[in-house]
Amino acid sequence: MFVLYHCTKRENVSSILSEGLLTRYASCWKHSKKKPIYLSNEPFNGFGESCFKVTCPETVELSRLSDWEYLCSDDISPEYLEYMGEKEK
Repeated sequence: MFVLYHCTKRENVSSILSEGLLTRYASCWKHSKKKPIYLSNEPFNGFGESCFKVTCPETVELSRLSDWEYLCSDDISPEYLEYMGEKEK
């Protein structure tokens, strides 16, 4: 298993906790047909107030964009997510 992080707006936290990370809601690639989920190896990376630790199952497809950023083409169920809270101001 591979540990990465996903940051989001606080209003998305409850739905992510209940449904997981879903590609149909991925917002960073609005104009592409397939909407990957953005993940980073850095927690609280500036892309939202709230952060999830994502223990990626071996079955998900990950594409490495750089040393610190990844795209996931598959949905990730809540069992692989741990809510880390909000970024301190």
